Amino acid sequence: MRDPSRAAAASSSSIDALLAWYFVAVWGAGYIATKIGLQHAAPFTFLSLRFSFGLLCLIPIVVLFKTRWPRTRMEVGHLALAGLLMHAVQLGEYVARKQGLVHNRTSSRRVEPNAHGSRGADVLIE
Repeated sequence: MRDPSRAAAASSSSIDALLAWYFVAVWGAGYIATKIGLQHAAPFTFLSLRFSFGLLCLIPIVVLFKTRWPRTRMEVGHLALAGLLMHAVQLGEYVARKQGLVHNRTSSRRVEPNAHGSRGADVLIE
């Protein structure tokens, strides 16, 4: 005899794995779509179309799942801070590298040239 709770857990696990692969595919395809899209549209036009498409995709999900919106200023502030920190961490390293920041202990254990490209003041942290 099959245990219904085990079947539900297995089904949930399968759905979670499927959603994870879907997320990876969509995230990865975004870079390719951006590279191609920017060849045919101005950057702000492309961003406007991209965010409009994202909004159109999210509206049915919000309506279907009856998503709860933030009700207080504190909840809105927490969401704004979380979004700001997520973008700062995600894009911060890219900007720092463009400015010549070398690797540190948390990101790598390689020798990198300093901001001027010379090998004289290399940093190796292990």
